[in-house]
Amino acid sequence: MNNSHTDRDFNPPSHEKRENAKWKFARNFCIVDTNAARLSNTVENFENSQSRGNERIQLGDPVGASKFAGALIVYVNGKYSSPFCTSSLITKNRVLTAAHCFDVSDFKDPRVTFKFVFGLSDIREESINANANNPNVSIIPFTESTDVVHHNYTGSSDLFLNDISIIKLSTPVTAPQAEPITLAKNEYTTNIYDVGWGRKNCTHASVETLRIAKGHVLTQERCNSDLIYSRNGTEFYGSQLCALFTDQSNEMAAVSSGDSGGPLFYAGDAGERIQIGVTSHVVFSGENYDVDWRCTIKLLPQTFTRVSSFQTWIEGLAPEAKFARLYEDKTGKVLGGLRRVLARVSPEDEHSTFLVGFLFFFYIIVEVPVKVTTQAYMYPLGL
Repeated sequence: MNNSHTDRDFNPPSHEKRENAKWKFARNFCIVDTNAARLSNTVENFENSQSRGNERIQLGDPVGASKFAGALIVYVNGKYSSPFCTSSLITKNRVLTAAHCFDVSDFKDPRVTFKFVFGLSDIREESINANANNPNVSIIPFTESTDVVHHNYTGSSDLFLNDISIIKLSTPVTAPQAEPITLAKNEYTTNIYDVGWGRKNCTHASVETLRIAKGHVLTQERCNSDLIYSRNGTEFYGSQLCALFTDQSNEMAAVSSGDSGGPLFYAGDAGERIQIGVTSHVVFSGENYDVDWRCTIKLLPQTFTRVSSFQTWIEGLAPEAKFARLYEDKTGKVLGGLRRVLARVSPEDEHSTFLVGFLFFFYIIVEVPVKVTTQAYMYPLGL
């Protein structure tokens, strides 16, 4: 993580602004995807195209290489073509991403191959080639057949329900800094971030850096209220979550084309990184809409697949994936209260001797195990 990225208060847009955005752009509901094969629908155009993976989190902030986020790159006839999705490392040889990333008929063409690139922020062709022998970088080929899409995924017809997949890599990631991200089995709403190689603006940018934006997870009621028009009246699914984002300057930011499949994660004070969502889809602006002009409506929440809803499915395909434990706030409050009491009790007060002993015993048998059992889910600061 970029250490200069300050932890600012999140200021959501006003109700009036959200309502105006909903009425103006409600009918333009599009997935997050910058895949040139999907856009051109032909391998020939894909092969001859300039890189379309040169977009970013819109107005997000640049960061260095991540310890768990990786880029998915498509090659045609062995030639670098374009990054098309973001992903997260959940074991040394399993990658979590969105199902719709591979919902492309041309990806079954034998001329098309893929690579998972880990350990780089700059994923331009020159950077990947220059780091081919870098021990801190892993560039691993994989095929479309090794991607396991959730069995109940049906695409846009179901508003991208079950938009999740797991890629099995041909060889494990060996980069020493690699730390597969812990997955959530409970809910987190604040200190949330998203990273990706998606669009930085509505038209184009470069692929010279990974970007990050700070988010805030909204309630299901708010997700449903803000997105009901773009979903043509369909209720927001429980296995999805939505969030709004800001950049380092506290300006509204958003995920967009190219961020698909990337991790929405909680960043704790102790350095833990816990993935709560997989980037799925957004609402694009309807003004001058075409494949080269895709502008996410930042005032409307963006939608993610809720990781905790798929724990059993993930563990079936990636048994080594770690799921975090979340202790109730009440436990933390009790322990905090005990610490304050212990700090105030005078050891010279004979009436407090028993109390001190009891509280110390309680502190040892309750707080110390909590620290020990949660230590497995703590990671060094950084992405």
